[in-house]
Amino acid sequence: MVKLYTFHMFNKKVCLSLFSSRFEFLSKQTSFLTLSDADISSLSFPNNTFQGEIVYYHEWSRPYPRNVNVHEETKTLFGLFFTMNQFAMKMDPMKGALGDNHFRAFRTNNYKFHFYETKTGLRLLLTTEPGCADLHEHLRVKIHQTLYVDGVLKRGSGKARYAANAPFECDAFREGLLDWGKKLAHT
Repeated sequence: MVKLYTFHMFNKKVCLSLFSSRFEFLSKQTSFLTLSDADISSLSFPNNTFQGEIVYYHEWSRPYPRNVNVHEETKTLFGLFFTMNQFAMKMDPMKGALGDNHFRAFRTNNYKFHFYETKTGLRLLLTTEPGCADLHEHLRVKIHQTLYVDGVLKRGSGKARYAANAPFECDAFREGLLDWGKKLAHT
């Protein structure tokens, strides 16, 4: 069973929040998703606050409450992953000769960050329990390609409904993310 904590999606232009939601995912008694009307109505669209854009934010459950607001948290994560990516590229002895040399994940005793950056600069960050396996391919294929590109940008019709790397509100994306989280939680 995998415990998911938070999911951030942001671009590298201007970090403003494009979509923000908070849901309780795993209760102490069950591993099933529980949503209430209050959870669903907690969607918000915060303002520009720093260099980078929160395209989407989702919170399943956190072991401890956040001690800063989502903007400050994302600003910190944006800086952390920018710095870690730069560090990984500079320390690469092969200078990318063997392929992708970007930063993908790191783990502490309390959590693990999984990171995926697209060629367009969209960054996906998933926070999980520390023992979780590598979820880079989940971020790349399931969340970015299937849910975001096909589900948000193309919306099945092949026509763009939202601009790439821009704020969005899409029920299909949110439902797909929740379904993916439920399936992953039971593996």
